[in-house]
Amino acid sequence: RLLFRLNCPNEKDEGRAVNKRSPYPVRLQYASQHDAVGTRGILGWKFRLRPTHISIAMNKSLDSIRESYDRIAAEYARRLFHELDYKPFDRQLLDRFVAQVAGRGDVCDMGCGPGHVARYLHDAGIPVFGLDLSTEMVDQAQRLSPDIAFRIGNMLALDLANESLAGIAAFYAIVNLPQSDIPLAFREMRRVLEPGGVLLLAFHVGDETVKPRELWGLPVSLEFRYLRTSLIGEHLMSAGLSIEGVYERAPYAPEIEHQSQRAYVFARRLPD
Repeated sequence: RLLFRLNCPNEKDEGRAVNKRSPYPVRLQYASQHDAVGTRGILGWKFRLRPTHISIAMNKSLDSIRESYDRIAAEYARRLFHELDYKPFDRQLLDRFVAQVAGRGDVCDMGCGPGHVARYLHDAGIPVFGLDLSTEMVDQAQRLSPDIAFRIGNMLALDLANESLAGIAAFYAIVNLPQSDIPLAFREMRRVLEPGGVLLLAFHVGDETVKPRELWGLPVSLEFRYLRTSLIGEHLMSAGLSIEGVYERAPYAPEIEHQSQRAYVFARRLPD
């Protein structure tokens, strides 16, 4: 399995390796065998499959996230619902995800926002539903895609049955969580994935935490965490998920997205 760094789409190819499935030049950053990173360290582990409590501090953090996204939901949907139209590499990875989950069962677009990832998966023939912490985001998603089911939910305490999903797409779903909560989110994802179920995760790469006071002229109280792929990999494997591929790309143009390095991780729940 290979980890690729995707160069900015506007860069010229200066002798870098080219991924035959992508029109853009990519630089090989890391390679490892599936069984070297996926199975070591998890056999025989025991997992706490459902959280026993949500702390007061966690509740306050989630309340802040919910309230901020409720406030910006309409503008967020207006600006970002069609963003995949301008992101060919994201679509390529979603197509790969579709190929892996097709015919296996339900898929969740977790942290769905206005539901543009769910829309893409649905149009590809995947039985998908969206889940988000924000009531207003769920309302926007339902308005934009009335033929897809959306529900309010908390990824730290998912109201989903064990082993009920063939796949999870979680694009930037973890970036507002305190880092201490990310392992719990991954344990919950593993719990609801069926054996062999696939996770496609996307996040911003780095070490910093960005705390904007407003987005699109609307006040928010959010922290956006940039995360290292190595740390996320450790958390995923500790949760009982095998890493199958990690990719990074430079940002698209400023009019398309925020200027940050992006990472995408394919992970799979191994049979018990």
